[in-house]
Amino acid sequence: MITELKETRFSVNQVASACDVHAGTVWRWIQRGAKGRKLAAFRIGGRTYIAARALREFMDSPQPASESKEPSGGALEAGRQLDDLGIGS
Repeated sequence: MITELKETRFSVNQVASACDVHAGTVWRWIQRGAKGRKLAAFRIGGRTYIAARALREFMDSPQPASESKEPSGGALEAGRQLDDLGIGS
C-alpha cells in the first residue's frame, strides 16, 4: 500500500476520459474484468484509484484467444436469418 501512495494514480473518471469510455465501463473492468483479467484498483479515503502501472498492464494485456472461432447463440441465429434473406455471405 505504501508504494501505491507514491505512484501516479488516476481516478475512475480520469481513466474513463483517457480511454474514451464511460466511467461505468471502468467500474466493470475493476469489478468483473475484461480481456480475461480485472483492472487493479485501490481505495484511499473512500475514493477509488487506479495506479498508472496497473492501467498500463491492463491495457497492454493481450486478448485471450477464443475457444471457438464459430459464432454461437444469437450471432449464429442472426447469421441464419441474414442467409434466409439472401444477405449473408
